[in-house]
Amino acid sequence: MATGDLTVLGDVKEYLGISVSAIKDDDLLGKLISQASAVISTYCSIDFVQTTYSEQRDGNDATRLMLQNLPVNSVSSVNIDGQNVPPGGNSQTSGFWCDGTFVYVKGYRFNRGFSNVIIGYTAGYNTIPLDVQMVCIEIVANKYKRKDRIGKNSEGMTGQQTNYSAVDIGPDNAKVLAKYNRVGLA
Repeated sequence: MATGDLTVLGDVKEYLGISVSAIKDDDLLGKLISQASAVISTYCSIDFVQTTYSEQRDGNDATRLMLQNLPVNSVSSVNIDGQNVPPGGNSQTSGFWCDGTFVYVKGYRFNRGFSNVIIGYTAGYNTIPLDVQMVCIEIVANKYKRKDRIGKNSEGMTGQQTNYSAVDIGPDNAKVLAKYNRVGLA
C-alpha cells in the first residue's frame, strides 16, 4: 500500500473476484489504487490519510483560525510572530485549543501579518471511512474492467448496444463523497 492509498489490494481483488494468490495484475491494480485515491483526494480537496503538518498562515487579527487540512486530530504547537503560545485546553484557560476545524487562542490574537503564524498539527483519518474505501474500490474496478476497451464508447451486436462510461466518479459515488468535499477555506 502506497502512502495516500485509500484501500488495499486484497479488498480490490475480493471485489473483482480475483484470487488472492493470483498476482499477475497486482502491479497494475496497485497503480490503479494510487491513481483512484489521488482522484478522490483531489475531488474532495482533502488528504484522507492522517498526516502531520506545519502550516504557515497569515494572521487575521482574530482569536480563531481555520486550518487547511481536515479533520484536525490534534494541534501540537502555535507560534504567533515568533512567540510560542501554550496549550490551553479550553475557552477558560489562556493558550490554544482546537475543535477539529479551527484553532482558538485565549489571551492572544492571530495578529494581522504575512506568514506570521505557524501551527503544527495532525489531520486526516486514522482509519479511512468505509464508504470512501468502497468508492475507491469501485473506481479501481471500473478502470480495471475498462482496460480492454480503451477508446471504445460502445459496442453493438445483433440488435443490442452496450454503452460504456468513462467517468471516474459517477453520480452515486459523488453523493457519497459530497459529505467529505472541502469547498472553501475561511
